Amino acid sequence: MRVAAWAAFTGAAVGFLYDQTGDAGIRRIVATTLPIAAGVFALLLHRYLTRDDATDHPAS
Repeated sequence: MRVAAWAAFTGAAVGFLYDQTGDAGIRRIVATTLPIAAGVFALLLHRYLTRDDATDHPAS
């Protein structure tokens, strides 16, 4: 599913950038990036489920 892929990519990117600061352990990095990835997942899932497609058919 495209939504999960974007959430995983966002979490990995934020985690990588946070790791580059050098002042946080792996648990803190994961604890910080999981809510961000979950938020991106929820936002994109909501957008996916509520938008019409290109042919103006309802999403559901």
